Amino acid sequence: MTDVKDIRQEFLSDRPMTQTPQIHARHRLLMGLLFHVTWLSGPALLPLYGLYARASLQARGVEVVSLARGIELLVPLAIWAQPAFFVVAIITRNRIRKMASADPGAFRLGIYMGLGAYAGLVLAHGWFMLAMLLYDGPGGAAEAVYMIIALWMISIPYMIMITGFAALVGAGLVWVLFRRLHGN
Repeated sequence: MTDVKDIRQEFLSDRPMTQTPQIHARHRLLMGLLFHVTWLSGPALLPLYGLYARASLQARGVEVVSLARGIELLVPLAIWAQPAFFVVAIITRNRIRKMASADPGAFRLGIYMGLGAYAGLVLAHGWFMLAMLLYDGPGGAAEAVYMIIALWMISIPYMIMITGFAALVGAGLVWVLFRRLHGN
């Protein structure tokens, strides 16, 4: 379990992020790749959810907005959803760095757990976004998007909590599976 003091100390450290002498350069590259894929995939996944929701609603005979209006709705929603991806990316990178610094052999497990955390994050984010985008009540998805953005001070922490828990579950499942397969 990561202590708040450890996280704070990591962020307030004077050393550059790339200066981790115990971690091999190839490992730093993989950590950086996982970090950037995680935080950049938030806005990249949202148009896919939007297109799926649009096609699904049209198949049910529900009136939908034009593609141009849909893009106008998805841009602020992508910005709203980004903090969850960024928080999980930072925590994942820091955990992998700590694991690899303490035990170089644990790097592979750390990367696998990072991928499990990413999978949990994407699944929870997709569930949350699709539930909102498939809303066909009064005002439709546009009303749901407006309300969730208007209530950002409640909805962003809620989104971080839900996706963070899903990322934790994903990483935990990978850890259990790894331990079972490798007999450690």
